[in-house]
Amino acid sequence: MGRINSKWMLVFAAAIVGTGVLLGAIGSHALRGYLFTRLSTSSADAQDVRDEVELRLSQWEKGVQYQIYHGLAILGIACVNLFARHALLSLGSNLFVVGVVLFSGTLYFIALFDSSPVVMLAPIGGICFMLGWVCCLIAFLRIETHTNPNS
Repeated sequence: MGRINSKWMLVFAAAIVGTGVLLGAIGSHALRGYLFTRLSTSSADAQDVRDEVELRLSQWEKGVQYQIYHGLAILGIACVNLFARHALLSLGSNLFVVGVVLFSGTLYFIALFDSSPVVMLAPIGGICFMLGWVCCLIAFLRIETHTNPNS
């Protein structure tokens, strides 16, 4: 069971980090132009448009950062889980996946579209991140270490 769990953690980690890199590239190379075009109107003040574009790019970048950080955390958890299985590691990993979807996903949505009720999902995603780290901390404290790698 633990090996299957670790396998899926590794798959999710690769998918999360890989899509994070892709979304980071989109944010660096295409998003600014898209947002300028989308937000510019004949009555819009140019400085206001630039400020709004910078704000949305910042939100996008924050989503990418947290997505990649937590994808790498899942990768690390999967590696630990191969040798020292603990249910809280799986729970922490699952909370990180939910956190990425809710936190980063909300930031991407806000960057692309106007603010909406989905903005309230970001704090829930942040709570998932924090709970995931608490699960990892408890699991790491409970894992028994061995000085002999063969034991």
